[in-house]
Amino acid sequence: MAVTAQDDLYTLTADNSALWRRSGSRWEQISGPAGSVYAGRAGVFITRPGTNTQISKYNDETRAWEPIVEANGSFAVTGDHLYHLTPDGVGQWDGEEWTKIGGPAKNIYAGRAGLFATNPDTGDLYQYNDKPDKWTRIGGPGAQFAVGHDHVYRLSPDHTAVYEWTGKGTDWTRIGGPAQNLYAGGAGLFATNRDTGNIHQYNNTPDAWTEIGGRGATFAVSDTQLYGLSPDLTTAYRWNGTGQEWTRIGGAADVAQQHQDEQLLSERCGQECVEKYREAKKILETSVTDWLKEKGADILLDLFSVDDIIKCAHKDAASCFEVVIDAGSTVLSIGAYRKAAKSTKAVATVAKDLPKFLEKAKQARDTYDRLRKILDTVQRNQPDKPDDPQQKPCPVNRPANTATATAYTTTSDLHHGTELTSARYTRPAFATDVSDFPDQTDCEDDPTWGGRVVFTRDEYNRPHEMKAIITSDMLNKGTKANNSLRPPGFLGGNENQARGHLLAAMLGGSGNTLDNLFTITQDPTNTPKMRAYEQIIFDAVKGGDIVIYSVFLEYSDDLADSVPQWIQLEAKTVHGYIVEDQFFNPAHDQQQQLRGHP
Repeated sequence: MAVTAQDDLYTLTADNSALWRRSGSRWEQISGPAGSVYAGRAGVFITRPGTNTQISKYNDETRAWEPIVEANGSFAVTGDHLYHLTPDGVGQWDGEEWTKIGGPAKNIYAGRAGLFATNPDTGDLYQYNDKPDKWTRIGGPGAQFAVGHDHVYRLSPDHTAVYEWTGKGTDWTRIGGPAQNLYAGGAGLFATNRDTGNIHQYNNTPDAWTEIGGRGATFAVSDTQLYGLSPDLTTAYRWNGTGQEWTRIGGAADVAQQHQDEQLLSERCGQECVEKYREAKKILETSVTDWLKEKGADILLDLFSVDDIIKCAHKDAASCFEVVIDAGSTVLSIGAYRKAAKSTKAVATVAKDLPKFLEKAKQARDTYDRLRKILDTVQRNQPDKPDDPQQKPCPVNRPANTATATAYTTTSDLHHGTELTSARYTRPAFATDVSDFPDQTDCEDDPTWGGRVVFTRDEYNRPHEMKAIITSDMLNKGTKANNSLRPPGFLGGNENQARGHLLAAMLGGSGNTLDNLFTITQDPTNTPKMRAYEQIIFDAVKGGDIVIYSVFLEYSDDLADSVPQWIQLEAKTVHGYIVEDQFFNPAHDQQQQLRGHP
């Protein structure tokens, strides 16, 4: 897990098969297999899976990973720089080239307070002085070091005490007792209990720590937030900044679950319920810290606790904050507080708008709870499959012809909000996200592959669009077109027509549902043209990529038995588009001539 100062959160799946990013309230997969992930102001980086060497940087504009030459070893990110540690020494990358800045080291640690490294022989800690080969010893060895915004922390070699560097020479102050791990950043210093694994916050006074949560696989600290990853590596949480309250912000698996929840709500009470559900979730995932940042009032977080800010929002805010200062809840002097123009404006914002936000959050909670009850009721009433100890659980197969384009829209968009346009039509953004797909071995036939494949019909009940996320377990698992099925406008093979698959059999497409079949000219449209593109996709998936694939059919009229006039294909991996084309279907003109149309 890694997080940037702007709170973009990055998590690897438990098996390191994919990297997911949460930006705002949206999760999206931005990479396949990776070894480790590093993030900071300099960007987000991943290492090659299995080796943790050869690092690449993500380019947000091109949505591609760009390898950094001559990069291997261990890495750290701080400020605008990426650092690596090799047997030859410490190197700094400035975006274009590497500069050697130090000799051999055992470990490197980075944060806003600077870059630090341990001596490979003694374990002593050294601070980098911003000039190549200029380092200063600041302390002895430790089991772990953590670098925050303004301070450096050390965990004693035997894990019995936590120390803070005074910033002078080799002087350190003991600030806490036994701990297992340290995590530091702009939001503060945190440590896990050596016995229970529970997470504690340092209250900026020696030996003053508060337990704020349970155990986690790991934690990450941004400028203003603390994040935790569940012990099973599947779900991320964000601390609300007060007490032991955490907000579940999900993970890759939640994308598929939200897709299913929204589909059930749409079927039960319509699209309006779906929109209310999304809005409520979005509000509930917005913490007071997030709200303060959005309103430009986050300066108060440097002065007061979230608890104090919430309490003062319901009172005379200015007077309340001064009382808090007098009570010793903050180290800021009353004079400095009154001179801070930005804090004065922030106090006014909190007094005016924070109570409204808190009330809105309460209403969102009520709405969310009400809609969750609907979902829970529907899910309880769904028939269960009979138990079979020899068979793995199969995905739920929902009838595709009941779906609409809006019913499958989720808060995550694999095309990142863009739309593809042509002279003939505007195609809706591809908005299907699923992850942690079930193993299909021994499962009964499901054309949707547990939600990985989405079929949409238009208002005339004609095949309209297929959207799929294709993984290696789907290859060659499809079926040929059933000869008893006749898609709209199909005359027969003798007319150079074919029952074309939207999702090819070689890619896992079913030939036993009319949702996946349409009338296409056999030669040259189906073969070799469409077949060639499907082979490209097949080869990409076989080579280890996950492919996002869609087929869109355009019609020239509103007749239910019409043949599509145009076919558009798109296929994309994390490296970019591998297929992007649209072509004419001659079977359309053949049908128009039979109808007596020019």
